[in-house]
Amino acid sequence: SNWSATHSAMPSLYFEPDSTDAVGQVIAFMHAAGQKLRVVGSALSPNGIGLSDGAMINMAQCSKILSVDPERRQVTVQAGARVSEVVEALRPHGLTLQNYASIAEQQI
Repeated sequence: SNWSATHSAMPSLYFEPDSTDAVGQVIAFMHAAGQKLRVVGSALSPNGIGLSDGAMINMAQCSKILSVDPERRQVTVQAGARVSEVVEALRPHGLTLQNYASIAEQQI
């Protein structure tokens, strides 16, 4: 369910891969099965748009900050990185996000 418990789902399959290779395996499996796959974040949406009774993949375990390039003012992160983690990785470089989310636990 979402954070406010106003929406819930009973996914037929639920994946939480811990590497980009595992993500690729899940996608290949779902493609071969001809099934849709919905990416779910930290369930902070006030509506049910991120939920599905079909297959879902949660990227929470793929949350690494891969690189920060202060000269280009660019950060590369995995899909499960939370806004708070990204901001903390940027801080030592004198950078921040241009559009800072009001809920820092949101995933990118």
